[in-house]
Amino acid sequence: SAVQEKLDQANDEWEKALTALDEFE
Repeated sequence: SAVQEKLDQANDEWEKALTALDEFE
């Protein structure tokens, strides 16, 4: 569904953000 696709996209963005924070430290 469109909602699931949005959730998957948001989760992917969140994972990227967490990875960026880990590299920032």
